[in-house]
Amino acid sequence: MNAVVIYRSKYGSTARYAHMLAQKLDCPCREIRGLKVEELAGFDTVLAGGGLYAGRVSCVPFLKKFCAKMPQKRILVFGVGASPLDAEEVEKIRRANFQGPLEHIPFVYCRGACDEQAMTWKDRTLCRLLRRSLEKNPPASMPPWAEALQEADGKRCDWVDEAFLRPLLNQL
Repeated sequence: MNAVVIYRSKYGSTARYAHMLAQKLDCPCREIRGLKVEELAGFDTVLAGGGLYAGRVSCVPFLKKFCAKMPQKRILVFGVGASPLDAEEVEKIRRANFQGPLEHIPFVYCRGACDEQAMTWKDRTLCRLLRRSLEKNPPASMPPWAEALQEADGKRCDWVDEAFLRPLLNQL
């Protein structure tokens, strides 16, 4: 298999998973920033990773361009977020991101890390506003992502685990 791992990472969790994957597969690993679609022409399989922000996988815009220029390539995607693995939420992410020419692409969710001190002011503020809006809801009615957001308040949390990559590796 002639593969490459590409990724877009804002706070580092996606980069960690990308490098783990590249090491396991003994293949190159490249950040999407500055990468040209043509540079991937020599690879049969592209494993793409992106952070999840407001339900969007950050590598998808690049993949749309890539698929338009190289539709014959095998593509697998992993998304990284701070929420616990929840099949219903993962399916929502899949439906929101993988439509049209991307609908056939396998998608795997990996849990990342959360450190508000490392976030940009904008992201930290959005988390605080979201957390404040959730305080009105009873804890039992909160979805898993909301519980994780509350749990991470003021803490450094790291859930990165190679085990999240197993479903992706199994598809290879």
